[in-house]
Amino acid sequence: MAQSYYDILGVTSAATSEEIRAAYRRLSKTKHPDKNGSHDEFVELKNAHDTLVDVTKRSIYDQFGEAGLSRFQQGNPQAPPTPPYPLPKLPPITMVCFISVPLDLHQY
Repeated sequence: MAQSYYDILGVTSAATSEEIRAAYRRLSKTKHPDKNGSHDEFVELKNAHDTLVDVTKRSIYDQFGEAGLSRFQQGNPQAPPTPPYPLPKLPPITMVCFISVPLDLHQY
């Protein structure tokens, strides 16, 4: 199983942006390819940092994980399947009005 972005950076999910930046700076010194680190590890570290520092990407990652984040980055309009606000509930009388209207389909 892949590590979460929080585990990669060594921070908790309640970490602030400044704590995430500090962890990234500390780890990038050892994992950078010029410092005998792995290129793949550094790319993973950078992706984790870029995601968790951006407020929008972080909220999508927290809700839907990496799959939701990849849908968001591909421009899929259904990236977050739920709206960021609660939808208003229609009163029952509105539904009755729509249902009680007679419709003669033979005239069309």
